[in-house]
Amino acid sequence: MTKHMAINEILRERRLKENITFEKIFYEIHLPSKFVRMLENGDWNKFPSQLHMQGFLRIYGQYLNIPASVIEEEIQSIEKQQREKEKQEEQEKEMIQNTAFPLPKRYIYTLLLLLMFFMLIYLATLHLLPNLPK
Repeated sequence: MTKHMAINEILRERRLKENITFEKIFYEIHLPSKFVRMLENGDWNKFPSQLHMQGFLRIYGQYLNIPASVIEEEIQSIEKQQREKEKQEEQEKEMIQNTAFPLPKRYIYTLLLLLMFFMLIYLATLHLLPNLPK
């Protein structure tokens, strides 16, 4: 187990090294293979909640005799990455809202103002010009 490996790679490597099947994992610690695969693939966002991911990671790590300190470090790292990703997505969403929506509103207001201006000119010409003979 090397320091530069991600926890999902460590989990998969340890399971394969010890020839442990998904069925054995389910039988011994009642962790469905669906969640084991998600842990080993690093699909942290696919879990029902952050709490599920953390609990399953702790249980599975303990089952594979991975030190709790390594698991806790990785959980903190995953949480940090997810917070940064959420922050970036929020900033992108704000940027889109700030730039995309005011522009159409500005165009609509300008068009309405022009329409009102031309209507006033039209009405003024109708009332101010003398009736021309036909």
